[in-house]
Amino acid sequence: MDLHNYQITIGEILQNQQARALVQRQVPGLLGHPMLPMVQGMQLRQAVGFARKYASQRQIDEVLAQLEKL
Repeated sequence: MDLHNYQITIGEILQNQQARALVQRQVPGLLGHPMLPMVQGMQLRQAVGFARKYASQRQIDEVLAQLEKL
């Protein structure tokens, strides 16, 4: 998947069924989070910044690497 230098939006990522399944596996509960509708337009670059509060850099890097392989 082309992440457009991390400028792709969360909504664009989640439109891809493989990416959506990956997120569900790697970050259980995220797809049901009440804030998800509000971050659909957020760029991945911004979301990674917020994710650092909840996941290790290693976990984030692993998800990003897997997304890029799709």
